[in-house]
Amino acid sequence: MSRRSKKPQFKTVGSVPCWAANYFVNADDSGLDEEDKRLCVEFEKKLLSMGLRLICPIENTRNEFDPWPAFGLGSDVEDWWAEVVPPETDETKQYNETTKPTELNETNNNQKRE
Repeated sequence: MSRRSKKPQFKTVGSVPCWAANYFVNADDSGLDEEDKRLCVEFEKKLLSMGLRLICPIENTRNEFDPWPAFGLGSDVEDWWAEVVPPETDETKQYNETTKPTELNETNNNQKRE
């Protein structure tokens, strides 16, 4: 009996603020203030709870300005591909129980100083 790997399924997530792209693609929050980081983390958790994980922006979907983006204040936005991830997978459980790697590094650095 041969095992077939399931093809990944994708959905579109619309109106993601462009200012958050570096965070979602590279996990780089260096250009974001604390409020923007919080919004990104909450949006990511919300998507994971719905079984979606952002993958990348969809080419040629950038809109000039949307007063009601998916999160945050009005800004330039673009549509993204999101991979369908079943909510019961280890990956989503692990993400929901932990924080972003940058937050873990800050915690570890603070513990070393004490």
